[in-house]
Amino acid sequence: IAFQILVTSACCIGYGFMSFRAAYSAFLGGLVCIIPTWYFAKKLFKYAGARAASQIIRSFYWGEAMKLVITMGLFTAIFFTVKIIPVAFFVTFVVVQLCFWLTPWLFTQKN
Repeated sequence: IAFQILVTSACCIGYGFMSFRAAYSAFLGGLVCIIPTWYFAKKLFKYAGARAASQIIRSFYWGEAMKLVITMGLFTAIFFTVKIIPVAFFVTFVVVQLCFWLTPWLFTQKN
């Protein structure tokens, strides 16, 4: 999640050179990815140990389902309430979402 926040900040700074609204759109695009990921991580790491295996699996599926619901809710809320710059919003969302998938690979590669 920290890497996603860092990437969101970088996108905000980059789009900030275009306009404040572009930077704000990038910020919202990052948040639409960060908030559900935070919820998922909170649910996923709630239990630990071999005895909690069934609870871990249940938390994983519940966390992933709620992550999708939260993401859809945030998209809906932003689209209906904020005038965004779509390119800044979606590019930041996609880049931050890729961080979720690429971070384990990037930090486990040996030099």
